[in-house]
Amino acid sequence: MRTPANHLSGRVRRSIYRSQANAAQRQAETAEQTLLHERYQRGVEMLYRGVPSVRLGGIHLLQELVEDHPDPYRIRVTQLVTDSVMNPTESEEGQNGPNPDKELP
Repeated sequence: MRTPANHLSGRVRRSIYRSQANAAQRQAETAEQTLLHERYQRGVEMLYRGVPSVRLGGIHLLQELVEDHPDPYRIRVTQLVTDSVMNPTESEEGQNGPNPDKELP
């Protein structure tokens, strides 16, 4: 027999389960965002290294990130790669001679 107390306790239990499920979902989303941000940071670090093979690895890492998650990263990564091509690192300039686009004193 269902009593008002049993009915209420069932509602409370369902509410608790829903709250726990929502909290777990938020934790999973936060963890995913953290991993994406770490991938992005690693790609940026690699992109600005002087070693061409490491820079290329950074470009590939950022490309994969954009392919997997275009909305938050496409514009940011495009600007970043463009900037890295237009403004090479100092160690790269030393390896390849002076930057021909730089103004002479």
